[in-house]
Amino acid sequence: MDYRTIQVGHDAGVATITLNRPDKRNAISFELIDELRRGLDEVEKSSALVVILTGAGKAFCSGLDLENLKALLGGSPEQNLKDSQTMAGLFRALYEFPKVTIAAVNGAAIAGGTGLALLCDFTLAVPDAKFGYSEARIGFVPAIVATFLLRQVGEKQARDLLLTGRIFNADEAHQMGLVNEIVTPDKLMNRARELAGQLMENSPASLRLTKQLLTDHARPDRRRCAEKLRHPWHRVLSRGAHFFSGKTQAALEFTVKPASTDNHPAVNETRLRVRYAETDQMGVVYHANHFVWFEIGRVELLRQLGFSYRDMESVDQCYIAVVDARCRYRAPVRYDDEIVVRTHLKNVRESVIHFGYELTRVGDGVALADGETTHIVTNAQMKITELPAKYMSVFRAAVASREVAGSK
Repeated sequence: MDYRTIQVGHDAGVATITLNRPDKRNAISFELIDELRRGLDEVEKSSALVVILTGAGKAFCSGLDLENLKALLGGSPEQNLKDSQTMAGLFRALYEFPKVTIAAVNGAAIAGGTGLALLCDFTLAVPDAKFGYSEARIGFVPAIVATFLLRQVGEKQARDLLLTGRIFNADEAHQMGLVNEIVTPDKLMNRARELAGQLMENSPASLRLTKQLLTDHARPDRRRCAEKLRHPWHRVLSRGAHFFSGKTQAALEFTVKPASTDNHPAVNETRLRVRYAETDQMGVVYHANHFVWFEIGRVELLRQLGFSYRDMESVDQCYIAVVDARCRYRAPVRYDDEIVVRTHLKNVRESVIHFGYELTRVGDGVALADGETTHIVTNAQMKITELPAKYMSVFRAAVASREVAGSK
């Protein structure tokens, strides 16, 4: 069977499914969901007794693909429900798979990637693997994964992971019982195959029936999860500043403090220090993080103008959704760098807002990047509408004052 986003191999009773989008850090596209479901069907019908799930390249899976997130932006409630059910169907197929599953986590497994990694019967991870249920950070509700996580770690730890959306490493995942073993990268696949060999020494019928017993025991909770997908919260899309953080594919923690006390009203300067960011082998932070820093600057600028995303959404039913984002990279950013994010309002029209950004490194003043984002104004149903007057007047005044200041 031909696949574009996965590879399926068979060897001596062990099937290996490899997520094969290394250029996208194996992000979950709708095509990948479909092919992974078909790959699991292929393995189920084969003579394999155990399946190993891993990722190509340096990441296991970075979560939902950005292009699919963009597609969700203009979807109807019915389409959003269908998309949520598609993702839930993949998780359910993996959790209920009748043969033993082993996740060989070779790198970052974020959001939906965490779901895939931790729903397998066994999870092996390299020491540098990162995990995180980042849905709350990007404007989603983790209705699908919450049910499984509650069963795995209990309510208190599930609340911690789901409400903070924080990134945690392989050691912490191991301590919580989410990861069975931590294995060095050079031994990961050998250890997965060794474990598969140990499992195949057991009775195939006993393995299948035991898995069925465990699956049946969890079925009431999964039914409740299915009902939750019909709740309006499945339509909580990543809006405004939260749109791009779901695609950062990075484990980023930061501290924010004003860069100066004399900011112009239409300009915000915020300092942040890069912590636990996904980097390459040279320690250079992946470019996707820049969009997170843009987001932070945007949030701080709105706060400086007297507003917040929360109030805009909850009080005025006003959402500013990203429809375009661009970044021009000037110099590499490294772990533990302290950077300044300079954010400004470029212009504002009735239903469109433009923000601009400049990133510089504290200390040497090196320009790291600049870019801009374009946002449309929508209501709670994601229909384009006009920016409410109380925001429009402040935004336009800020833009005008900046233009005047720039002309002097």
